[in-house]
Amino acid sequence: MISRKNASISKFIIHKVGNKFNDTKNAFSEKTVDFDEASYDLMLPFLLRPFGSVVQSYRFNHHANISLNEINTYSTQLFNDEEAFVEVSKHIVMHLYEQSNSANIKLATF
Repeated sequence: MISRKNASISKFIIHKVGNKFNDTKNAFSEKTVDFDEASYDLMLPFLLRPFGSVVQSYRFNHHANISLNEINTYSTQLFNDEEAFVEVSKHIVMHLYEQSNSANIKLATF
């Protein structure tokens, strides 16, 4: 289990990943979500809940070189360039959209 007691959320944006098989389009936000302190305290446990029951840890990989893994590269950019947060998050949505191979997959990105 992953410990969440020291976790925090410094930036938050909501995008919707479409589904090319159902002809639904991606929807992008242009601004991050700003929480007041009370809303943040209310939302943090809700947003971190899915990570509390993860028994298995997940790692990015690539058969040739980890730097060729797109999500790993985007994640690195998110942590290293705060000004690029909105644009990089859009690239993640587009990547997820392109990787979807089922009409039944429903994705939301936060």
